[in-house]
Amino acid sequence: MVEGATVRKQPITPGIRVDDKIEIAQGLSEGDEVVVRGQTLLEDGAAVNVVARLEPLSALESLR
Repeated sequence: MVEGATVRKQPITPGIRVDDKIEIAQGLSEGDEVVVRGQTLLEDGAAVNVVARLEPLSALESLR
């Protein structure tokens, strides 16, 4: 999860899986920013520079 200019590991509980999408049942709140590319290269507290922000999917869009 991105906090300012750094990241931290955030435990989550996965929910429903549909194709290549997975619901996050617990562990994130609306508006939280997460790393979706390159996350395996990061450690807690690593400095990051956000280069692009993606629009979140609504619950209905995520089921398509």
